[in-house]
Amino acid sequence: MLRDNLNRQLKYSIRKKKNGGGAASFIVGSVIFGGLMLGNVMSVNADEVASSSTSGDTAVTSNQMNENKDISGKEVTLSKSNTVETTVNQKEDASAVSSDNVVSTTTMNQNESGSTENSENPVDLTNEKQTANETTDTKSSGTDVKNDNLTQSPTNARKLVAVAATVPESQLANNKVTISNFKVNKHLIRESEGLDINFSFDWSGQGLVKGDTLAVPLSDAFTSVTRQVSVPFGSNGQQVGTMVLDYDAKKIYTTFTADMDPNRIYNGTINVGTFINRNYFINKDNRNIVELDLPNGQKEAVDLQIIFDAKDTAPELGIITVQADKNADNPDGSTNITWDAIVNSDKDQMSDASIYVTPDVIKGINPQFEVPSQVLGYNYSAWTDMNFEYDSNSTYSLNEDSFRVYQANVYASMGYAKEKELVKGKDYELVKSGAMPHAYVINLIGDYATTSFPIVVEYSGTVPAKNGERAVVDQATTDAFVAYYKGTIVVSNDAGTRYSGPFLANWAHASINVNNSSITGSSQNVLGSVSVVHIDATTGKLLKPEAYVLEKDGTPLHNVEQGTEYKTTPETFSGYKFTSMGYDSAPAEGTVKEGHQRVIYLYVPEVKQKGNVDVTYVTEDGKVLEATTDVVKDGEVGTDYTTEKKNFDGYSFSRMGEFSAEATGQVKKEQST
Repeated sequence: MLRDNLNRQLKYSIRKKKNGGGAASFIVGSVIFGGLMLGNVMSVNADEVASSSTSGDTAVTSNQMNENKDISGKEVTLSKSNTVETTVNQKEDASAVSSDNVVSTTTMNQNESGSTENSENPVDLTNEKQTANETTDTKSSGTDVKNDNLTQSPTNARKLVAVAATVPESQLANNKVTISNFKVNKHLIRESEGLDINFSFDWSGQGLVKGDTLAVPLSDAFTSVTRQVSVPFGSNGQQVGTMVLDYDAKKIYTTFTADMDPNRIYNGTINVGTFINRNYFINKDNRNIVELDLPNGQKEAVDLQIIFDAKDTAPELGIITVQADKNADNPDGSTNITWDAIVNSDKDQMSDASIYVTPDVIKGINPQFEVPSQVLGYNYSAWTDMNFEYDSNSTYSLNEDSFRVYQANVYASMGYAKEKELVKGKDYELVKSGAMPHAYVINLIGDYATTSFPIVVEYSGTVPAKNGERAVVDQATTDAFVAYYKGTIVVSNDAGTRYSGPFLANWAHASINVNNSSITGSSQNVLGSVSVVHIDATTGKLLKPEAYVLEKDGTPLHNVEQGTEYKTTPETFSGYKFTSMGYDSAPAEGTVKEGHQRVIYLYVPEVKQKGNVDVTYVTEDGKVLEATTDVVKDGEVGTDYTTEKKNFDGYSFSRMGEFSAEATGQVKKEQST
C-alpha cells in the first residue's frame, strides 16, 4: 500500500446510535459460592465486560453496546465523558511518528450502540433480538492459558489466598455450616438478553472460632475479569473475616479473622450475581447440567441452556469484537487491564488487514485512497489515510511490551483457544499510531498479508491510582478497529496496490462495568429451623420445592426459638401415594431444635389395578344358551359395570348362579362372572 497522501475523494459519514440494545454483551463476572456475610449488607463486585456490534451490509461499521443491568434488573446509570473531536491524516507504517501519552482519570463507562452507513447520509440501523433455533451438544473446553505480560506483585487478595490455601485441616470449617433454600433465577439464558445469572441460598453457621476457613471449589462455568476478589464481611458493624474468590485456583476461601462466639449462630442469605464463561459454554446453543459446590459439601445441579444469539442481529461481530480478559491490582494502587481484540471469527478472506487498538473512542473515519472510486462505498485501491475521528481518552495508556498476536480457534460463543503465536516482524508489524494519541496498530504481513484465519490481539494498559486511592476497572474502555480488503491482492508495485475485493472497515467498543451481589446476615442466640420436602422415593425427584414449615400465622420456621411447636402432614400428588417418612427425617410434628431439621415425606407412584367382568347365560341343567362375553376387559378396579337379563325362547329367568358376581356392581381385582 502506498503511504502518500492524496486528496479526499470519498467520505464516510458517521454518527452514534443511542438506542442499540446491547445484543452482544460480552459479560464476565465474579461468582460467590461458599462465602459468608455476617451482619450488615456488603456489596461484592463482579466485573462486567461489554462489547457489541450493529448489523447491516455496510463497508464501515461501528460496534458498541448500551445495555447494562445490575442483579435487581434496574438499569445502571451511565456517565458520559467529556469529548474532544479530532481528525488526523496519517497512514500508519513502521516509520510513523509516535505521539506523547497524556494520562488523566476521565471515567469512561457509557454503553452506547454505534452504527454507520457507507454513504453521505448517515442511517441508523436497528438491532432486533432474534431467537436461535440451532441446537448442539455442550462441552467444556480446556481453556488455553493466555499470555500474562503484566508484572504482578502480590496484592492483598493474593496474600490472603496464599494464607488460606495452607490452612490446617483442623480449621476447615465446612462441617460447621448448613445450607438451605437454594434458588436460581433462570435456566434459559440468551446472550441478546444478557449473560447474567443469579443464585441465592440461606446459610447458617455455628461453633465458628477465629481462624476457621471455608474452602469451596469454584465452577468453570463462570468467570471474572478480576482473578482474585477480596471481600471483607462483618457482624453487627464489626469486621469478622474476609472472603476471597480465586478464579485462577478455582477456589473460594472464607476466613474468620475475629474472635467468634461458638455459642452463637450466624446466619443469613447470599445473593450471587455472576456471568457465563464463554470458554466453558463454547457452542451457539449449549445445554448442560452444572454442579455447584456449596460450603457444607452438598452439590446443587443446575440445568442450564445458554444461547449465544448476538451475531443473529449483529453479524459484524464476526469481523471484530473486543472484550476484557483480566485485570490485576499493583502495589502502587494502579490496575493492569488486559484486553482481547478478536478479528475475523467468520474466517473471511482478508488482505492487508490493519488492526488498531486504543483507549480512545473512535467516532468515525474519512479514508483516502490511491484511486478515487467511481461507485460510492466501493474502492479496490489501497487506502492512504484513514482520517480517524475520535474522542481522546487519556484515562490510561497501553503497554507496548504487552502486545501478543495469535492465530486462534474462536468458538461460536466468542470464547477462543490459541493455536499459534504470530512472530513480530515476520507475520505482523506493531506501530505506535500517529493517527490517535494513545493507539497502536498491528499490520498483518508475510504469510498473513492475505489470510482467512481468526486473529486475536492481546494487549494491556495500566490505569493509575487517583488521589491516593486504588484504581478501579470501570475507569477503562478500549476500542478495536480493523481495516482490510475482501479477497486477495491482485497487484502491488511502485504504481500502487489493487485488490480483488473492496475496502471494508469495522470497529468495536468495550468497557468494564460493575454488577453487585448483595450478602446479608446476622448473629444471634442458637436458634432452629424446620423445612419439609416431598420426594418420589423411586427416583429422588422433588414433587414440590423444599420449603420452611409455616406456623399458624403463616410465619416460616426459619431461625426461630427452640421449643416452637410445628406440625406437618403428607400432601396429595396426582399419581402418587404416601408411603413412609425418610429414614433420616425429623418427626412429622414436634418442636424446633437447634440447627436445621428436615421433615421428609416419601411417595411412590400409584399402581392402578385392573379386573375383568364377563357374563354367561345357562339353564339349570348346565346348557349354555349364549356363549360367555366380556362386559369389562382389563378395566380399572372400582369402575362401574352392569349386565341385563335376556329372553330366550322356551325359557324364563330363574336365578343368578351360586357363585355369580352381582348383576350390577364395580370391577374387582379378580375375574368376575
